[in-house]
Amino acid sequence: MNTELLIQKTEMLEEYFGIHIDEHGNVSRLPVILDQYTPDMDRVPEFALCLGNDVSYKSLVLFLFTLQECLLFFVCI
Repeated sequence: MNTELLIQKTEMLEEYFGIHIDEHGNVSRLPVILDQYTPDMDRVPEFALCLGNDVSYKSLVLFLFTLQECLLFFVCI
């Protein structure tokens, strides 16, 4: 996983998406999408892996891919 990339993008992920990445590259806080709904926490490692490896961090593409990964995490398909 591209932990260094996640650490570099910490501020932006927190500000735009409410995703907090700690100094070690771990996902430590997620946004609340729906009140009283908790997503499957077993999927957090896969979510972090996708954020580090699959998301393109360039302008509009960033928003679309990060949003896609958030939706995939919160919705069990």
